[in-house]
Amino acid sequence: MPERSRDWSDSHSHHSSDSVVSPKIKCSETMSGFKTRPFPEIYGEGGIFLADEMDRANPKVLPILNAALANSSWTNPMTGESIARSTNFVFVACMNTLGTGADRQYAAAERLDGATRDRVAAARVTIDYDRALESRLFDAILAA
Repeated sequence: MPERSRDWSDSHSHHSSDSVVSPKIKCSETMSGFKTRPFPEIYGEGGIFLADEMDRANPKVLPILNAALANSSWTNPMTGESIARSTNFVFVACMNTLGTGADRQYAAAERLDGATRDRVAAARVTIDYDRALESRLFDAILAA
């Protein structure tokens, strides 16, 4: 089975506001070919930026993202460079609470302010898996 490692910076609260400006989106997935690309490059040249667990984000990060998402260009606060948003830029935010804050199940989630929630279309996506495929993969791993 191919080696898989994932270590991507996202909007978790342990990241500073600097990490969204120049995140280390270190994804190495030999089967699918993820690339390491900083947010300014993705914003300007196109690609998908994943803000995983956005409802646990450092509050200093969100205004930086808000400025980029609300406008057709963005000024990188670290370099002062003005970057035009690519028509191929896609922002994906994942969170358990739709930005509504903590509940009994997700006690560490933070409530996102209106400016942030306004920039992200909220929807619940349920992804099921194929049990037959899971069984075949498991059998293949055991047979190897």
